[in-house]
Amino acid sequence: MNKLHFIIFIFLYIFSFSNCQGKKKMGFAMREQKNLDVANKIIQCIEEKNVDGLYMLFSKEVISSQKNLKTDILRLYNFCSGNILEYEKIAMGIDTKIEGKSNSSEFHTSYKIHIDDTSFIMDYIFIARDSFDDKKEGIKSLKIIKEIDEDKYFCYWQDMKPGIFIPE
Repeated sequence: MNKLHFIIFIFLYIFSFSNCQGKKKMGFAMREQKNLDVANKIIQCIEEKNVDGLYMLFSKEVISSQKNLKTDILRLYNFCSGNILEYEKIAMGIDTKIEGKSNSSEFHTSYKIHIDDTSFIMDYIFIARDSFDDKKEGIKSLKIIKEIDEDKYFCYWQDMKPGIFIPE
């Protein structure tokens, strides 16, 4: 290996290491785990029909703006009642905003949930961290539909409204 290749290799190695350290320092790895923990909590709340548990996962902003949130949670439990047999993550993305020392992380996550003999798709938006406005931290949107109705109720992430979406 000639000298130039060796210097480039060292530079790239240090650069990649510093990026990991920057990610760790900003807390992004922990936020990803926090998002996965929220998915497990949502599913556990659905299985246990825990209204207050799911309610508390929503952001303060959603709780204050969605006056029928607890009623919507009860409707959600009626819509997807039964035994959860299994679930799997099918997609996850993140929007990150960084300005100076302030930052936010908004996760867009989809799961397939099998309840008795029906498959459901659960999409949710979770804000793991928002140092611009901490009232936004928590679940922003939760949508659960039957997998067979996925095309009928398709929407883009940016079109999901705060609170819970359940088909009528």
